[in-house]
Amino acid sequence: MAEVGLTAGYSRGLPGERYGSKLNMLVAVIVHLRDLFKLKVESELADRKGLEALEARLQAHVSWARENPVALKTLYFLMMESMTVSPDLRDEVMALEAYYRDGIVKHLREAIEAGEIGSRVDPERYGVLILGTTRGVIQQMMVSQQNIDMHWVRDNLLRTTRILLDNA
Repeated sequence: MAEVGLTAGYSRGLPGERYGSKLNMLVAVIVHLRDLFKLKVESELADRKGLEALEARLQAHVSWARENPVALKTLYFLMMESMTVSPDLRDEVMALEAYYRDGIVKHLREAIEAGEIGSRVDPERYGVLILGTTRGVIQQMMVSQQNIDMHWVRDNLLRTTRILLDNA
């Protein structure tokens, strides 16, 4: 933690004084990144519901990733850390994933209630599938040395999601 303080241009002891432990500091980073994403989603959603809200949420995922590459890498690093050397982060990472998934599930339920998609769609299962697909595309963007056209990806991710839900 002392190195973090020095790198940030502060004293060695400031992170320890502010957060108390490395775990608390990393949790604060996760919460901060979630809150930044939440602002993006809220601005994209406005009053949308159902499929329109789902599309806006997926657009927010892709555009936030494109606009915040350092924050995204930090988030993915902390997710990996929670599964390896920092298992104490796992609860916070699981809560973050639940936040992402619950938003998708909510919009799927709204779409079912509005008759936009059939009742055969299981919001929980499709929420996992849609979030996983979105994450996979974003991860490819992060690690690929190729220039991925994220506008094309976003548009076709939305189109593919609609086809999937229409044929469920």
